[in-house]
Amino acid sequence: MGDSISRAEAVSLLWKLKQASDSKSSSDIPYVHFNMLLTDPRYREQILTTAADSRYQDLQQIANQLRGVKMEGRLIRDPAAVRVNRAGKRETEVTFLSSTDVPDQRIVKAGIPWLSMTVAALLLMVVFASIVGAFYYQELSRLLGSEVLISEDILQDTRWEAGKTYILDRVIYVESGADLTIDAGVTVQGKPGSALVITRGSRLFARGTRARPIVMTSAREPGSRAPGDWGGLVLLGSAPVNNSNLHIEGLDPTDPRGLYGGVTEMDSCGVLEFVRVEYAGFEVYAGNELNGLTLGGCGSQTEISHVQVHLPLDDGIEVFGGTVDLKHILVTGPGDDGLDWDLGWQGRAQFVIIQQHRDRGDNGFEGDSNSERPGALPASRPVIFNATLIGGFSDSKSQRGMLLRHGTGGHFANILLTGFSTESIDIRNRETVKNLAGNRLRFESILMFDIGANGRQFFAPEDGKADDDGGFAEASLFENREDIRLDVNPGFGFSVRDSMNPEFSPQGNKVVDLFGTSPPQDDFWDQDATYIGALPSSAKTNWLNGWTSYAPD
Repeated sequence: MGDSISRAEAVSLLWKLKQASDSKSSSDIPYVHFNMLLTDPRYREQILTTAADSRYQDLQQIANQLRGVKMEGRLIRDPAAVRVNRAGKRETEVTFLSSTDVPDQRIVKAGIPWLSMTVAALLLMVVFASIVGAFYYQELSRLLGSEVLISEDILQDTRWEAGKTYILDRVIYVESGADLTIDAGVTVQGKPGSALVITRGSRLFARGTRARPIVMTSAREPGSRAPGDWGGLVLLGSAPVNNSNLHIEGLDPTDPRGLYGGVTEMDSCGVLEFVRVEYAGFEVYAGNELNGLTLGGCGSQTEISHVQVHLPLDDGIEVFGGTVDLKHILVTGPGDDGLDWDLGWQGRAQFVIIQQHRDRGDNGFEGDSNSERPGALPASRPVIFNATLIGGFSDSKSQRGMLLRHGTGGHFANILLTGFSTESIDIRNRETVKNLAGNRLRFESILMFDIGANGRQFFAPEDGKADDDGGFAEASLFENREDIRLDVNPGFGFSVRDSMNPEFSPQGNKVVDLFGTSPPQDDFWDQDATYIGALPSSAKTNWLNGWTSYAPD
């Protein structure tokens, strides 16, 4: 190395180069892999050349400074090397390259006297100080083996281990019947343009815990993350849908790995339990955006419970057909709809909270069956009990509690709607209205409060061109029913719309506990949830505690 710059200073400059490059949105600046900058001379020279030739002065300055320095080979060795000592014990040896700038230090963590360990630890701290000061902890973690870059598709059973962060470098497909198991506490980070897709016939087993949820989030640094930083999570299965040769939206339509649907009602896409999906919805393929969580043709053996989707660019959760059930679901700040279904979803859901932010989002629920053939079978007919749908009462966004159209049916009970700027429930299209006959579309125990321009306009006028359902008036269905309460305050404070520290349990008004209906009698449902909404009044300890997060965008 030259005399004008130390090794630590070179590492620091390389890290600054990476940070400056990551801040650019231009397509002619590639994503910089910091570990490769330190270990691959050819890659390092390519990045320096690209930076020096770019139109950005900060990149040019750093690159030209580094290109004047003699940097041969690897700047840092693989830091963790395991060997066996004379006593047969495994030892981890941390080694830095010797040079005039960083002295050679071999620190053995086991098998040496306590005093030697103390001296070794002090020396190691001195060496680390120059490096930690030079580049961010995340990159150091990658060098120490706690971060794993995922750049290849998964073709055999694979486990992502606790204590590690897995970084998606692109769209990663789990295929060929492989199972991906993710341990509790694992963090999965997605780079721009990446997503995790579980293809038809493969499964994902992601079992977090309340204390150690699995977090799927942006690979950007905390504080700079935003909706759409990465694609999100996609699960595809073989359960029935009401169309053929379906390809999931958001992925390359020519790639057969995006196909879903079949005839197996009890198909399993795997398990999601105590999982957060954050900042997703990147436009992976032109024309369509992925959602936070996309479920295509997943069957009833799929287990989805305690899942939060936070700040997705598009929908929070979109369900395309299938018979998958959902339980304990939280969607916060979606860019479009909270829960969207289409193409014949016939699953169940209990305990659902959708919180639209003030200037983000469209509908709490958006339900369709088939926009091209509304009578196609199987028709969408979900059964949803105990949902709290919260609008942002936006001045600029048209937000509805529920939009039901294109022939969807369903059974909706114990539903609480509040804060939507346009209306509470819009039943659209004649085919959907027809489902009211024969209870193919039914409502029980609904409470609506603080909706519409004046807080009391629960149903928008539909005269003339605004008539989208053949003259049907929603007010005629919901008014003057004992189990439907309009303009009754459930006891929410302002914090129900707080995006940072929300309180979703009604406080002080027992009305929500008094006129709910009992859920169906089978093992899926919590029979004690005879209240309106996803939480009983004044609940202090509830299913949200311990694993959810409301980090800002």
